[in-house]
Amino acid sequence: MPYHEEWKRVVLITTLVAGVLCLNYFTFYHMTYEHAFYRVLAYIPLILGSFWFGIKGAVSIATGVILLFLPYVMEHWHAFSLENFHEILEGVLFVVIALTLGVFLLSNITAHPARLSDNIIR
Repeated sequence: MPYHEEWKRVVLITTLVAGVLCLNYFTFYHMTYEHAFYRVLAYIPLILGSFWFGIKGAVSIATGVILLFLPYVMEHWHAFSLENFHEILEGVLFVVIALTLGVFLLSNITAHPARLSDNIIR
C-alpha cells in the first residue's frame, strides 16, 4: 500500500475516533440513550482499522479508544453500579471484537494471499 494511502486511512480513523469521543464527552451524562448510540459508533473505526491494518490496527485502535474513554468512565463512576458494570463489559467486548476481527482477517490473508494481495478494502 502506498504511503499516502496509509496516511489517509490513519487520519480518517483518528478523525472518527476523535469525533466519537467528542460526542461522548460533550453529551450530558444523564442522556443514556445517546451515550449508548455513541459507544456503538466507536465500532466503525475499529472495523475499518481491522480491515485496513489487520490485528495490529485492531488492537491499536481498541487500546487507544479504551484509554481515551477511561477518564470519562472514571469521572462518572458510581460505586460499581449496574451502568458501570455494563460499560466494563462493553469495553471487554470491544477488545474481543478487535482481536476476533484481527485474527480472522489475518487467517484470510494467509489462506488466500493471491486474492488479497494488495488491499482488503479499496
